[in-house]
Amino acid sequence: MGRLNWPVFLGFKINRLLEREISQSIAAGDTITSQLVCAATRKLATLNSPAKLVFRFEGQPIDRALIHAAREICPSVGFWHSPFAIGPNYLPLLGDAKSLRPRMNNGISKPMPDEMMTPGGICEKTLLRYGYPPEKIRPCGSLRSKKLLRIIRREKAVARRINRPRPNVDTIKILLACSADPRENRSLIYAFQKSLETLPVLNLVLRPHPACGFPASLIRLLETNPKIVTVRLVNDSQLYQEIRRSDMVLTGGSTLAFEAIALGVMPVVFESPANFSACSMAGFAKSLIIVRSSEEMAKGILGCWKRRH
Repeated sequence: MGRLNWPVFLGFKINRLLEREISQSIAAGDTITSQLVCAATRKLATLNSPAKLVFRFEGQPIDRALIHAAREICPSVGFWHSPFAIGPNYLPLLGDAKSLRPRMNNGISKPMPDEMMTPGGICEKTLLRYGYPPEKIRPCGSLRSKKLLRIIRREKAVARRINRPRPNVDTIKILLACSADPRENRSLIYAFQKSLETLPVLNLVLRPHPACGFPASLIRLLETNPKIVTVRLVNDSQLYQEIRRSDMVLTGGSTLAFEAIALGVMPVVFESPANFSACSMAGFAKSLIIVRSSEEMAKGILGCWKRRH
């Protein structure tokens, strides 16, 4: 296909852009993989006659394959877990308010599970907003946040004390939490590095995403900055304690922002204007600070620090 006579756009040859898109879509392995998953799952279901097929739903091609595999054999049950769907950019449910309902002209709609499990009110609300039938929603309670909820309930006295000023107010303590997207992490780090020019000295705690390690080059970049007194990585077993000891949590689109709110610590969320923020937290703008430049980040950090002390 690269030998085809591709169109010219505003005087520029765009064949490489088009070739890349094709290689990542119809020429990639997703179609074949999904067909194999569908065939294998359907054969297994035929042999075992399961009561239900339960899987985590994210609107991906493999999800459609599982839905088709279960048809006429057993109900398919998707686990819908993402609160980011309430934002403006979350692609698995992006569309109009009736995007999950059959279209009037031909009765075709997006393939969806027969039932959906949701761990919270926000997830249920997003399904209803896009037209998923309320009678098919099955609330299952909190899963990811069970440990956090137990800590908060068990340590109410600590939870009431976390907003008290700490004796040392000369040094800001920031917990910087990265996401699973390397591009988002680079944007966050470079914006933070720039914001340090107008900030006082600080102590930094880094929390890499479990699915995306923190590049050593970025750690060295932070360690050599004269505005940062200490840089250390946090162990996940100590994560909640470190959040409580911090003046704020600096992150991108991450559920860690919600955990910080639950622990009484304000999250400062960076959404780079140069990147498409699929997990935009604009839907929660009243509960956290969203910044889109190093200047806004510096103001947000200083504002959190002053209010906390």
